[in-house]
Amino acid sequence: MFTLLMVRVYLEIIKDSYNKKQLIIMSTQQRKVTIIYYSDDGLELHHEVKVFEQNDEGRVVIPQAFKDGKSIIAVCDGEIEILNKIGDRILSVNYTA
Repeated sequence: MFTLLMVRVYLEIIKDSYNKKQLIIMSTQQRKVTIIYYSDDGLELHHEVKVFEQNDEGRVVIPQAFKDGKSIIAVCDGEIEILNKIGDRILSVNYTA
């Protein structure tokens, strides 16, 4: 036979389980973005399309591992086709003495 205390504990477990599921669903929202950046070892502008998690305010959370070695210039929503960027037409110049 269930006592009132046992029913209350059972309901608290269900409530806690529901809140955890809700929290997991909220934290796994993802967004596809195009990130424009410079590598720390060069002047060529790069871009990559990635899917990252976003926080409750809708801001994309970029992992530190991706940020390492880069200076991020812009984060664009969705997949962006970049037609031209700075540095595409610069030719290397050989200086002779």
